[in-house]
Amino acid sequence: MWQHLTEVVGILELSRRRVLVVEDDLRIQKMLRTVLLAEQYEVDAVGDGRAALELVERDPPDLVILDLMLPDVDGWEVMNRLKADNKLSTLPVLVLSAVHDLARESLRIGASDFLRKPFGIDALLEKVARLTATGQGGQPGRY
Repeated sequence: MWQHLTEVVGILELSRRRVLVVEDDLRIQKMLRTVLLAEQYEVDAVGDGRAALELVERDPPDLVILDLMLPDVDGWEVMNRLKADNKLSTLPVLVLSAVHDLARESLRIGASDFLRKPFGIDALLEKVARLTATGQGGQPGRY
């Protein structure tokens, strides 16, 4: 019986999706982390692009939620580097920005979706669920 329970727990842990939140506004970062943890996502959070790139290269998440206006290495550069890396080019990226006019440009250079700040929790969770359900091109699982 315990072996079966251990196997079930292992399967559940493997099925949890990991999200990297890249946001320099600590209030928004904390809110995103809290909401995603409540929905059973594993969450890593960083406040700048350099840390995001290091983390993604070391252990790619299932989704990156990316603010564009970041200190150090901005979100545009993060996205460009991810899309230029053959291992990471299909990694879904959900861009967050208070500037609505950036939606078209972010999608053009490879963002999977765009969410304008301020955003509703339901809209966020719908996009996160859709982007973590399968990979780009319908491939389930990690990148």
